[in-house]
Amino acid sequence: MIEFIIDNLDDDKRFKYTIKELCATLNISKPTAIDTINLLTQKRVIKKIKNGLY
Repeated sequence: MIEFIIDNLDDDKRFKYTIKELCATLNISKPTAIDTINLLTQKRVIKKIKNGLY
């Protein structure tokens, strides 16, 4: 997922995907997407600005 996030940053280095979009695009379950986003946030790899924007 980290590679996907890096590849999909906008010009302002922001990642704009909802959990639902991540699940559909990466073919992963909702719990997997949530757990991964939460882990990346806790490890300060990404910062949540608001739902769907990191």
